[in-house]
Amino acid sequence: MNRALPFVFLLALSAPAFGQTVDSQGAKQLSDDLSRYVGKQAIDKGILKVSLEGGAYRILFDFKALAASFPDQKLLKFDFAPYALMVKPRSDGSWDVSMDFSQTASFEFNGPEGLQ
Repeated sequence: MNRALPFVFLLALSAPAFGQTVDSQGAKQLSDDLSRYVGKQAIDKGILKVSLEGGAYRILFDFKALAASFPDQKLLKFDFAPYALMVKPRSDGSWDVSMDFSQTASFEFNGPEGLQ
């Protein structure tokens, strides 16, 4: 999990900025560009979502959707808030990226004494 967050950050920076206009067409283009790195299934299953928010694009990485894609083993239960990046294309072809590093999470697992 700790490796996933920097990976999402790198994906946001590696996709080319396609202009200064922030609109729904740009959100779809960014989603298509990111799907080349994470696969179309990650977009289709809601693991990675791109939406328009104000004057920027919101890239959301949903840990619950990722966990739902694995077979249920009943060994681990976790609750993560989705991780969001706000990105905005700059006129020079690069991106302005902002994010909130504070994250809340909880874990429960089945141990020798039951659910812990």
